[in-house]
Amino acid sequence: MSSRRETTESERLLVVKWSKEGKSLREIASLIGVTHGCVQKILQKYKKTGSVANIPGRGRKEILSTTVKRKIIHSVKKDPRIFQIITINRNTLRDLQISFHQYSRTLRKVLQLAVTSLSLRGRKVFQESVEGVESARRVFVVGVSKWGI
Repeated sequence: MSSRRETTESERLLVVKWSKEGKSLREIASLIGVTHGCVQKILQKYKKTGSVANIPGRGRKEILSTTVKRKIIHSVKKDPRIFQIITINRNTLRDLQISFHQYSRTLRKVLQLAVTSLSLRGRKVFQESVEGVESARRVFVVGVSKWGI
């Protein structure tokens, strides 16, 4: 199995140009170093859209809205201490309409930005997810410590 690579926009423009000049798919493919199927797909896309540029909006969409992100950031900014223990109740998360996993992932990103903005070099962020005795409660422990401790 060969490794895949994306064709550049300039390569795709060359494919269209050579196709208009009358070269065959296989000739174009050998000149650029891709399969004739790839050349065929590029030409199909050009005929359909009139462009060889990538279509915007591809990729995984964000799960959390900006409103929910702001609510999470606000809840973290309430207690700006370096060591924080945030107790999360499922009812609180239900009010925010997000899961614990989404909350912890967003919180992790926010804290990484906070650590880099505070220039805490030589330190790391450690995070542990600890389940409490009650299955309805989870404790998310976040802190900053020096390396090696």
